[in-house]
Amino acid sequence: TVRGPTLGVTLATLRRRNPDLQTVALSATVDNPEAIADWLDAALVESGWRPVDLRTGVAVGGEVDFDDGTSLSVDLDETEIDGDGDADDENDPTEVTAALVADAVADGGQCLAFVRSRREAVDLAERLAEDGLAAELGIDEAAAAAAEEATDVDGTLTGRQLADCLRTGVAFHHAGLRSGHRAVVESAFRERDVACICATPTLAAGVNVPARRVVVRDQRRYGEGGMAWIPTLEVHQMCGRAGRPGLDPHGEAVLVADADTRGEVRERYVEGEPEAVESQLAEPGALRTHVLAAVATGFAATESEILDVFEGTFYARETGAGGLADAVAVAVDDLVAAGMVARETGGVEDYRLVATAVGETTSKQYVRPETGERIVAGLRAAADLSEATTLTAFEVICDTPDMQDTYLGNAERADIYQFARSNAAQLTTDMTDPDDFEGWLESVKTARILDEWIGGATVEELVERYRIGPGDLDSRVERAEWLLSAAEALGETTGVRVPAVSRARSRL
Repeated sequence: TVRGPTLGVTLATLRRRNPDLQTVALSATVDNPEAIADWLDAALVESGWRPVDLRTGVAVGGEVDFDDGTSLSVDLDETEIDGDGDADDENDPTEVTAALVADAVADGGQCLAFVRSRREAVDLAERLAEDGLAAELGIDEAAAAAAEEATDVDGTLTGRQLADCLRTGVAFHHAGLRSGHRAVVESAFRERDVACICATPTLAAGVNVPARRVVVRDQRRYGEGGMAWIPTLEVHQMCGRAGRPGLDPHGEAVLVADADTRGEVRERYVEGEPEAVESQLAEPGALRTHVLAAVATGFAATESEILDVFEGTFYARETGAGGLADAVAVAVDDLVAAGMVARETGGVEDYRLVATAVGETTSKQYVRPETGERIVAGLRAAADLSEATTLTAFEVICDTPDMQDTYLGNAERADIYQFARSNAAQLTTDMTDPDDFEGWLESVKTARILDEWIGGATVEELVERYRIGPGDLDSRVERAEWLLSAAEALGETTGVRVPAVSRARSRL
């Protein structure tokens, strides 16, 4: 993919240094391949070949109409009764999904069922397990072995739920699972020891687990503006998992809808094209990061030279020379204001850009300029505290854009607020200062979790206490190690030593 700004800049730099570089770009779901090929000075080769034919359809009730003119009918268990006392299975997307999965498995196939959230992935897997989905497949022994592997990873509630599902030949998969759990699920599915995986869309991104039938139950999910349609590209990634080479005569992708949404679902996802690829270098934070890198590594010492570095990017092709020049000028001003870059004047209008010591260290540590600026400010504030603790160190690194947010539920907001008040003497940010108070509280929650982790709390305890996935804890610990290392380096650079940073890092 060329959407990642780091890859885009790296590729542009390589091609600039070696014009004869041969580049091969591959994608199954790009709507603007001509633009990509033109950018790479490459010949565009398009092919409709697929190792297993794919047919895509929309399900309303138990009836599926596919794009190749064929249809499918599945039986719905008439057990769910709505509040008016009427059978409502055909309007319940979960009932339709369960029926579609059961039909595929009964026919000897495997199935992937995609839903919008982690909780719903677990709920659907447990529902299918209770239904005895894979009871007649003869995989009891292998499924039990997979369950034992999952149990060995940890003793969290999530791990126990997964093991219980695996024993029945069903699994769930989402980003909150630990890497060990995900590996067990993916391996068992490839070995055909699992009949169905209920997953969030993360499974569709780069994990090779093809299935005979893919069921996409949810095409909308919650965003900043409320419920919104999932991008077509993302749905195509899910549907592309349908069809196991050498095992299936064809793959089937089924989108669950109702009578009201049938037309729009078909238009968007069956007949529609995926969104065009756009460069993420257009995001100001990404551009600042790469402008700093260009200056810190000596590739560029003027805005003109920076433009030379970026002129071969897809972003430059899309925005044009004027747009790129304006964006770079803003990025340079931002970096100067942040103390990452300085202008060394050689005349009235003659100056060169140089990375400051802080800017150079920030770039070498691969953290964003905003993260470097926040860490330096945090270290200085921590040095002024009567006693900086490991909680102080974690608060500094967690309140940065390079640390993933930790969801703050309504029920725990008051508790984290009170924790922040009670520990104000150990925090570098006054509670009246943050522009984004909610975001700061989330960083305090993450810092508290990490501090309890090095204090001896177990994965099981933290997962239950803070309503996070065990995989979420692993990712936060991994990022904390990286950011504490950056904080140590920036402390060396600035001469601001905060021993608590090293203590926190050594105990992770």
